Amino acid sequence: MSLSFVTIIPTLLTIFIIIGNSMVIGACYQFSKKNNFTFSFILALSLADIATGIGMAFNLFTRIQEHILLYKIPCILSFEVFFTMALISVNLLACTTFDRFLSICKHEKKKKWNTQKSVRVQICCSYLIGITIGALPFLGLNQWKQGMKCTFKDLYPQELYLLKAFSMFLGFGVSFVLYVFILQKAWRVHSGRHIEVLHTAALRQRNNFILAKLVGIITILNTICWLPYCSIILVFGITNESNTAGYLDFTFLLLGFTNSLINPIVYAWNRRDFRDLWKKWCRCRPQALNSSRNPHSVIFVQNTPSTQVGM
Repeated sequence: MSLSFVTIIPTLLTIFIIIGNSMVIGACYQFSKKNNFTFSFILALSLADIATGIGMAFNLFTRIQEHILLYKIPCILSFEVFFTMALISVNLLACTTFDRFLSICKHEKKKKWNTQKSVRVQICCSYLIGITIGALPFLGLNQWKQGMKCTFKDLYPQELYLLKAFSMFLGFGVSFVLYVFILQKAWRVHSGRHIEVLHTAALRQRNNFILAKLVGIITILNTICWLPYCSIILVFGITNESNTAGYLDFTFLLLGFTNSLINPIVYAWNRRDFRDLWKKWCRCRPQALNSSRNPHSVIFVQNTPSTQVGM
């Protein structure tokens, strides 16, 4: 099979996904002593994104070696690896939005609700839900027949398509609803109708609102990347037939994979200590840091009083 768009673009995307998220994981390991719960969400998300990149590499390999897809397990695996990781990413995004919701709208209850144990439970549940739904086809919930062509629209029963679509849309919906509450609180504070602007909590709220804006951007980008593909799954579940061309399905899938590259860029590169560490690893000149620092690039506010401004 000659090199083409179908092979070159996914290969480059896979390489960038694995390298970018590996750097994020390395940075999280360096900063693990800071005991910031947000690093746990970043680390969990980066692990899922690396697995997505590996799943994309496997999907690309099966497209080149098409005879592998004549067998049931490789066929199902070529679809389930990236769907499972995509669902985990959506769930973790909802957990991150919930963390911002507590910081901004329920700050007095944040330390009680978002403990180290609860954060670990959220991460474990995000992975468990994704892996459980992804494992259903391997446990018999499939329509595989010997000699059939490995196509997504013929592989699963109608109920599984609906379950997959519902689980993805549920994660999007939770993030959207929580972000509406965050925006309402931000508007009240911005318009001067909230008492917190008159006290020392104003600085904390300013940092939280800057982060909330960033979480909103992440939510929008995540939705743009995965919503088209989720819509295709929903169409399969409702009509049990495909209304799109094959190349369009692949384009939507490629768009979803792109989200795994966007996550490390937006989540980590916007944080100053991550940038400084990466520049140190890459042996970049430190003089460039002073001229490029932006006092408003605040992300992942510490849960302790020693919150840093302008990371």
